[in-house]
Amino acid sequence: MENEQQTSFNPYKSIWLQPRSTIQRIVDTNPTYLVLVLLALTGVSYGVSAASAEGWGYDMSLLWVFFIIVAIFPLITILLLYLVSGLTRWTGKWLGGKATQEQIRAAYAWSYIPIIAAIALYVPLFMFYGFDLFNYQHTTFSDSLPMVPVQSGVAFGIIAIAEVVLNVWSFVIALHCLGQVQGFSAWRALGNQALTALVLLVPIAIIMFLFIVLVVSRAS
Repeated sequence: MENEQQTSFNPYKSIWLQPRSTIQRIVDTNPTYLVLVLLALTGVSYGVSAASAEGWGYDMSLLWVFFIIVAIFPLITILLLYLVSGLTRWTGKWLGGKATQEQIRAAYAWSYIPIIAAIALYVPLFMFYGFDLFNYQHTTFSDSLPMVPVQSGVAFGIIAIAEVVLNVWSFVIALHCLGQVQGFSAWRALGNQALTALVLLVPIAIIMFLFIVLVVSRAS
């Protein structure tokens, strides 16, 4: 019976609706399992989305677009996650968190499964458009919501909505996965993430403020 349960365990499926039990089983077995692969694929997913939405191929060669998608974005994603996981462990201790940095990385990496799944949304578009998918801009920007891309065309509109849903669900999974490894509720995990964001943003805000003060003082 135990062997049957082990062979039937599929974290790619169970993470969607059973994030706590899934991540607990992963960190109990091997917290580094596929973490780098999942982070790299997450970077690819974000790269494909950005390249399509912004029409990178219009301003640069498709070789460069491909290189950025499969090399630069994954590398940045991995480096950021290592930084964020370290800060999350640090700020989590203020709330009584017990997870190691490896466990936190696993929690984040496996919560990105919905974002990775978004790559599949672009497969039929690539089959239809080919590399023209990256050759022109499909995106305009709303005046009221300047950070939210509004895809032109029904197909791109559907993909934009699907990506938002997948990103939101990924965030929900992340709260439960982080909460599980830290010994938190999902709400306390949200507080853990908020503290991490503050630790990241406050130094950046201070540096920007000092830079503006320096520029203004020199100009005057």
